[in-house]
Amino acid sequence: MKTPGISLTLPLLSLALFAGSSYAAGIKPGLWEMTVAVDPKQAEMMAKMSKLTPEQQEQMNKMGIKLPQMQGNSMVHKVCLTKEMIERDQPPVMSKEQSMCQPKNFSKSSSGYSVDIICDSPDFKGSGTSRGTFVNQESFTSVYDFKGTARGRPITQHNESSAKWLGADCGDVKPMDPSAKK
Repeated sequence: MKTPGISLTLPLLSLALFAGSSYAAGIKPGLWEMTVAVDPKQAEMMAKMSKLTPEQQEQMNKMGIKLPQMQGNSMVHKVCLTKEMIERDQPPVMSKEQSMCQPKNFSKSSSGYSVDIICDSPDFKGSGTSRGTFVNQESFTSVYDFKGTARGRPITQHNESSAKWLGADCGDVKPMDPSAKK
């Protein structure tokens, strides 16, 4: 099986930023659904990824990659946010083993957030920004832009996303909190 490309990593990074963006007063803890619009080339690649064999999907899971559901040109992913995650004053800090990218310059207000993303690994370098607007306690929107190189090739990415609260009970969806102690 081929290793997933960086083009998969960036949309999935948007999901991690969703957890980071939740650290603002007023949004509800519980189960959230995030929809990330992706460009047609990414959507085509993600659709192919969803057709992997169970063995290939298991291998992806072992690498820490959970494939989101595709709906048209959008990735849809459910995320569980705890009260403790929401009450923090900063986004999660990921270890080098967990992510090729780190959040910097995080700021938040009651109406939204902004965070810079710095990526510095042998295969993946660049920077980006994520800006979000809290519509109300049960929804928000965000825009993510990234420019850099992946395995020496230039990449530029723009994603727009929206999130909506589904309910207080996360069911079998585990909290997405890379900064939690294991």
